[in-house]
Parts: sequence; C-alpha cells; structure tokens
Amino acid sequence: MDEEIVTATAAVDAAPHRSPTPELHATYTSLEILVALVAVVGNSMVIHVFRRDRRLRRRTNYYIVSLAIADLLVGLLGIPFAILASVGLPRNLYACLFTTSLLVMLCTISIFCLVAVSVDRYWAILHPMCYSRNVRTKTAILIISACWVAGAGVGFLPLFGWHAAVDTAPGCYFVEVMDYNYLLFLYFATIVTPSVLLAAFYAHIYRVVVKQMSAVVTVEGGQGRGGTMLRVLGAAQKREVKATQNLAIIVFFFIICWIPLYTINAIKAFMPELDIPNPLTYFCIIFSHLNSAINPLLYAYHLKDFRAALKGLICTVFGRGVPLPAVYRPPVPVRRPALERCNALRERPRIYVNSPVWLRQREAEMAAVENRNLALINPDLEPFLNNVGTDGSSGRHTPEGRERNNGPYLIEGSQCQSPYKKVEEFIRRVRSVSSEHS
Repeated sequence: MDEEIVTATAAVDAAPHRSPTPELHATYTSLEILVALVAVVGNSMVIHVFRRDRRLRRRTNYYIVSLAIADLLVGLLGIPFAILASVGLPRNLYACLFTTSLLVMLCTISIFCLVAVSVDRYWAILHPMCYSRNVRTKTAILIISACWVAGAGVGFLPLFGWHAAVDTAPGCYFVEVMDYNYLLFLYFATIVTPSVLLAAFYAHIYRVVVKQMSAVVTVEGGQGRGGTMLRVLGAAQKREVKATQNLAIIVFFFIICWIPLYTINAIKAFMPELDIPNPLTYFCIIFSHLNSAINPLLYAYHLKDFRAALKGLICTVFGRGVPLPAVYRPPVPVRRPALERCNALRERPRIYVNSPVWLRQREAEMAAVENRNLALINPDLEPFLNNVGTDGSSGRHTPEGRERNNGPYLIEGSQCQSPYKKVEEFIRRVRSVSSEHS
C-alpha cells in the first residue's frame, strides 16, 4: 500500500528541469544580449530627450518615461539576471530569489503604470473639464510613485517567504524556486485582470469618441452658438483622442508580449508534471524582453513630440549638424551697446522728401539764412529779428524752442501766429521804406 502511495506522489511531482543544449543556450544568450543593448540605447535616448526638452513634460509623457525607466532596468539588470538563471545561477537561495523577482517587479510596475495612464486617458476623454481642474503634473508623479511602490511590493513577495520549499543549494530556475500559488496570483492579478480592465477602458473610450465625432458632424452644417461650441469642443479633444489611440497601441503590444510567458507559468502551476520544451520557454522569455527594446520605436513612430526629439538627437549624435529641434535653448545674450544702437535706429523718425515735416524744415532753414543775411546788411534791425541758430532753434521762449529736442523738425504753435511770418512782414516793410528813400 505504501509503495502505491509513493508511486502516485511521484507521478504528480514537477517534471525535472532539463538543461538546454549548448547550441540552444548560445543562441538564447546571443539574442538576449542583442535585445538588452537595443533596450538600453533606445530607452536611454527617450529619457535623455525628456530630460532636455521641456515641451515633452506633459502629464501623459511622465507615464511614458516611467515605462522607459522600467525598460532600461530590464536591459541593464533583468536580462543579465535571466541569462544567469538559465544556467542555474546564483546558487544562494536569496540571491536567486532576488534575481528572479526583479523581472517580476519590473513587469508589474509597467503593468500598473499602463493601467494608470489608461485611467488618465479615460478621465481626460470622458470628463475633460473635471480632468483639467483636478489633475496636475504632481498628481501624475504621485500616481507613478505609487505604481513603483506597489510593483516592488508584489514583485519581491518571494523574498518575504512566498517561494517554493527548496533545498539550501538549489539550481536557480524560475519555475523551481517560485511557489505555484504565487505564479497563479501573478497571472490573474497582474496580467488577466489588468488586461480586462484596459480592454474595457479603451472600448468605452472608443464608443464615446465615435459618439462625439458623430455629434460634431451632425451640427457641422447648422447655425447657432450651440453648434459652434460643439465643433470647438471636438477640435479641442482631437489631440487627446490621438494620444489615447497611440497609448492603446503601446498597452496592447505590452500585453501581447508578456501573456505567453505568464501563461506558460500558469500552466506549470496547474500541471507541474507537464514538460514544456526549452525552445518554447526561451522563445517566450525573449519575446517578453523584446517589448523593452521595441517600446522606444513605438514612441518614435506614434508620438509626434518624441519622434521630433529623437530625430534631432540622432542627427546630433551622428554629426549631421542638425540641432535638437524640440529642445528649449536660452536666447543668445545681446550686448548692451548693440541693443542701444538697435533701439536708436528703431526710434529714429523717418522723414521723407517733400513731406510736410521736410517742407517745414526747409522753410526754417531758409528763414534762418535770410535773417542772418538781413542782420549783416542792416545791423540796426538785429534786436528785432528772431535769431535762429544753425540748429534751427531760436533764443526766445517759444513753443519751437521748448520742443526743439523732441525731433529733427520744428513744431508750430497752434494758438499763436508763427514768429517767422512776423519777421517776414517786418522785412517787407523795411525794404519798402528803404526803397522810398532811395
């Protein structure tokens, strides 16, 4: 009887881990290194342009940068630890749990951030006024911080005791050190449930957008204030709808990449005796890591602001001489003398030939010359003349004398007769008297 119990127990034990062939492991390692390099370079560029370009610092883009940071950590730490785990390293139990839990943590953080950005889009499209009043950049940063804390808590649960009962020196293989109940919890809590929620969010957003667009088309030919306001509202929400569409593509690509690996882990939890081929497992692992390398390309293709910034960065790096088009650069400081000279040229009045100003200047100059000539001919008349200097100014307190520094021309008084006309009349009288005596 005891022998039958032992045989039945052995039948339901987990299938022993089969070491991959050297060729398979070499191919897997090479592909993982390539994916890691692409992920590190691409996500570093995304973070760099976000840090340099202030115009990219919109609320939605903070979630994108959070995903980029998680993908960067996948390339720097997660993939190297996965390569070590493929050969059973490290041998220490807690070091093994840390390396295997790190990828779970990063995936969970990404899932939570995608759910958060989907809720953000859902709110922005369905309740735009309430969204604009209540949501700020600090709100997005707090939500992202909560996603990272919650993801770290879920990912590192095996370090706090929720792991399989293994020997003190096991081989560090994921499905052997992880508890199967924990794998089921991950599958339903971080993959299935978020996927259903995301699909529901975006399906509802799609229905609302279609309804709004049909309403805008209905009133497009109508008249009145209501139709105009509705058309303006539709134009204002067009950018939000486009951003939501692009984010939906990123979300569903993430789910497609990670579902196969988590499904295999869930199947192993339900049927531990099932022997899954190593090539299939390695393919699912590489496919899930490939998401971290493809995400920067999705940002560059679907998000216009990131596309312009990344294009400028690439041109700058390869020496094309094209500056970053999306980067705010401080203006070149203008030296004060040059600025003053520019202001002087700008403020200098323009005087055109034969214009009223030009004619008044000519009359003033001719009157001044005639007065000087008359004073030379008849010195007795000098006290009675309005002595006009070479600069066009007179020695008396007249409106012309007060306004002589306000421009290159003379301004006549509006309430009194011009003194030049008095001088001209006086000269005519003197000439007539002198002609009679002669």
